[in-house]
Amino acid sequence: MNGGFLVTKIKQLGDRIFERILLKKGIDAFNGAQGRILYSLWQEDGVPIKTVSEKCGLATCHHIAYYHA
Repeated sequence: MNGGFLVTKIKQLGDRIFERILLKKGIDAFNGAQGRILYSLWQEDGVPIKTVSEKCGLATCHHIAYYHA
């Protein structure tokens, strides 16, 4: 196996784990990929994740609190 294959497998596993976390928390307003985008934007500029989600239209406000917790 080469390194690229293993990196891809690790990323896929991480994606599945993240989707399970969202499902367990009852978050269905956005998927894992959208959640990662929200989180990255929030981390980068310090704008509250609730504000980022509202401006992007990716999730309702009450779900964000669960996502961030």
